[in-house]
Amino acid sequence: ILGVKEVVSSDGHVARDVGIGGSQTKEKAINYIFNSQNQDGSWGINPLTKFVTTVAVLRALQENKISGSEVDKGVEWLSSYFADNTDYLAQKLLVTIPAGEATSSVETLLNNFDEISGGFAFDRGYQPDPSTTAKVMKALNRADYKDQGITNINLTTTLGLKYLIGTKLPNNSWGAFVGGIGSIPLTSEVIETLLLWKHHEISIPTVTKIDDTLYPAIETLKSAQLPNGSWDNDILNTALAYHAIKATKES
Repeated sequence: ILGVKEVVSSDGHVARDVGIGGSQTKEKAINYIFNSQNQDGSWGINPLTKFVTTVAVLRALQENKISGSEVDKGVEWLSSYFADNTDYLAQKLLVTIPAGEATSSVETLLNNFDEISGGFAFDRGYQPDPSTTAKVMKALNRADYKDQGITNINLTTTLGLKYLIGTKLPNNSWGAFVGGIGSIPLTSEVIETLLLWKHHEISIPTVTKIDDTLYPAIETLKSAQLPNGSWDNDILNTALAYHAIKATKES
């Protein structure tokens, strides 16, 4: 969103930065974000949503290559946050770990890995689900995780990809649970995950091309956009779908 040249206000008006490539809009957005930071380094007012808000802010800043003391303070807060489930831990690590470093925290993600299905569960006692699996796979990719002590050092990520491919619904979308109704946010999340392995193949048990699942899913997401430009007439769903489609173009 920080890279857009137009900003839609709450009353529906569109503000454009004509001739300056959106730089003023972007600068104003960054200033607003920095000025909204809490004293402890986090973002958000509601304690229940402070974690996910801080993750979203830091990811947006990092993706736009924005640094500074505010970002460092945010990462410090997030690093000290106790993530008590696989989903939150994956989101936390995706922001806080340096690229290519498979730390012991990354290996903790494997505690709720189901080797039979290849999926990751939200927490102990839960069944694997596409949402948690997609988030964990992103974190493993960032850490360049490799299995130790076995011949196939990519076994875990291969099984994870197999799980995501296998849980795709007939209409090329994903639901919160296996066999559930297709979800715009989750389909967007899985697309962004599969993009990390674009043009790759997996061979368990037969050779499968990631692109054969990825590209139909992208087209399904694009076709779900409504005439008014939204997805599901929902601001959050529209933002997530836009971000995924933007990622497909950038990759």
